[in-house]
Amino acid sequence: EALVEAVNATWEHRHQLLAVQAARRAPRPLDLWSSLPRSNCGDCGEASCLAFAVALIQGERAAGDCPPLHADHDWRLRIEGLLGAA
Repeated sequence: EALVEAVNATWEHRHQLLAVQAARRAPRPLDLWSSLPRSNCGDCGEASCLAFAVALIQGERAAGDCPPLHADHDWRLRIEGLLGAA
């Protein structure tokens, strides 16, 4: 009920709202690493999850290259969201 009211109030005042124009900072390796499995299994082809995080930021790897991330849709979306925040 409260959510519906909040959405309706936002819609009613949509002409008064301003888009956020501030740029977000690019994610750092530790930002991504903290959301990775941190198992250092090497199944992605990197030596560690931190190395995988660096490769993600540099565009050398995709979130789906990590088998645990590939298997967990929500987890993968979280990483992709962090990468898209740049």
